[in-house]
Parts: sequence; C-alpha cells; structure tokens
Amino acid sequence: MIRPWTDALARMRGRIARTAASMTAGFPHFADPATGAWTTSPAGDWTGGFWNGMLWLAARYGDDPRSRAWAAEWTARLAPRADSDTVFRGFLFYYGAALGWLLCGDAAARDVALAGAHGLAASYNPRAEALPLGAAAEEASDVGAGEANVDTVQASALLLWAHRETGDAVLRDIALRHAARHIEFCLREDGSVCQSASFDPASGRMLRRYTHKGITDDSTWARAQAWGILGWTLTHAWSGEARFRDAAERAADWW
Repeated sequence: MIRPWTDALARMRGRIARTAASMTAGFPHFADPATGAWTTSPAGDWTGGFWNGMLWLAARYGDDPRSRAWAAEWTARLAPRADSDTVFRGFLFYYGAALGWLLCGDAAARDVALAGAHGLAASYNPRAEALPLGAAAEEASDVGAGEANVDTVQASALLLWAHRETGDAVLRDIALRHAARHIEFCLREDGSVCQSASFDPASGRMLRRYTHKGITDDSTWARAQAWGILGWTLTHAWSGEARFRDAAERAADWW
C-alpha cells in the first residue's frame, strides 16, 4: 500500500522535534545512518541554516507549539556568523533567518538575515564580479579570496531578498553579477556543471576550472549539478531575469 505524503511529513516533523529537544548546544551537522546519533557543530558550519530552515517550516506548517521558540533560539545562535569570512553565509542566513520572516513574519529573524546579507555583500570582489569562497569557507579543497564554486550561486537569493526588503540597489547588483559570473565559471557548453574555479583576485581573470569532489577536473559531481540548478533557479525567481532561468534549464536538461 502506498502511504500518503502526509505520513512522511508527520515523520519529518517528529524527527525535527526530537532532534531539537535533544540539543543543548550547537547545531546538528550530520547523523550516523545506523543509529541516528548526531554529530554537531558549535556555530552551524555550512549546514546550520538548513536546520533553522526546517524549524521555521515546522513552525509555519506544523502543530508543535515549541517549533517557533526553537526556530527563534537557533536563529539567534546564527547571528554572530554575519561576519564569518565565508560565502556560505548565503545558506546560513537565507534558509536560517530570511525564511523566518518569509514564513512566520518574525522581525528578529529579518534583522539577523539582513545583517548576514550585508556582511556577505562586504566580501564582494568587483574585479572578479563574484563573492569569493573566503578563508573560513567549509567543504572546499581550496578556499580564500581567489576561489569560487557553484554551491555559492544560492547566495544571490539572500542578497536579492535583502534588496527587496531594503531597496538597496547595490545588493541586487552584486547578486546578479555573482550569479552571472558563475555561469562563466561553472556551466559548460553541454549544460554540465564544473564545481569550482580559481581566479586572480587582482584582475578577476579565471585561472582554472576543477571539480574537487569529482573523479577528475573534467567530471561532473552530481551535487554540483544540483547546486547549479538550485542557485540559478532561485536567482531567476527573485530577479525575474531570463538568463538565469536559461542557465538552470540547461543544467536541468543535462541532468
């Protein structure tokens, strides 16, 4: 018998509640597939925003009165990350804080998300027309001011949301340039995605393309392809610009 999707949703809400109730500090990062035991990170690493996002979804669509308080608590824990030197602030503050405002109208979450967006925008390199990975970026073989990867296209969504909230045109400009430059960095002619690129911070010139989680630099890592589809789709959704829809469609067609 096929179970209705509502059963799966109920199980997910239950897992979220059990996880939140069991956490006294830190953020759940990944779990043992055999036992379900969590490995945590003290400040959220690059995945903390996804956890917060699940809490905000549970608060909006669930029936556990604790969810809203948990979501607010973990969002406050994310706030110090606004100054972290990592482009993955896009993940942290879009899912982890902006969703709190979008789904639940939480003003404190909005403030945290805007702080994250402005901190992220401050790292923009106008010569490269991109937000670099940053020295504190996680899950990358090479980090710093001259590295980029397709995972980070999603950061444009945070900046475009922040532009809508504040009217700051600089945020929109950075977001669009960043997403467009990553089409050049990461989207191949056949629609496959190259995960990473190095560039000269002084000139912005691309130096190499590579796939550090693939078998070779010319290979396609499955999650990189998915990151590209997500990032350009969100950029199109927030900007309405067809070039990003076209990039997402090329990547999806290859998939």
